[in-house]
Amino acid sequence: MNKEQLRKKCYEMGNSQLPLDVFFNDIRDNKAPNFNKAEAYADLEKIVDYIAKLQDENKELRNSIKSWDETAGNLLKENRKLKKAIDILKEAVDEIEIITCDEKDCYGELCLYQKINGSISIPLKTKEEYILAKEVLENV
Repeated sequence: MNKEQLRKKCYEMGNSQLPLDVFFNDIRDNKAPNFNKAEAYADLEKIVDYIAKLQDENKELRNSIKSWDETAGNLLKENRKLKKAIDILKEAVDEIEIITCDEKDCYGELCLYQKINGSISIPLKTKEEYILAKEVLENV
């Protein structure tokens, strides 16, 4: 990056906590005969690039954490809803179990037994439904 691009980047990124623009100005304004401006600008460029990289990584991490927080929050809400639904269901039926299914396109059946009205079976057509039903019943 040339000197003008470096100056622009320093001024864009600089703030009171990270005075990159001041560093740039100090290099520009230094009149000492033994001061190597080219080397100083090269070092400042490395610093600016490294800070930009850290800022990008920080942004990605924040987005990742935000996404995880939203997902975890949604799962918690869904889990609460599911638990409440199971609790209501348990009050309405005498027994709940999962049985295996003999049909080709069925992984199992969620069976609800009620002394008064008999039973009802809900087919679990995917492996995911079967696993989820087993996990819910084991953890409720």
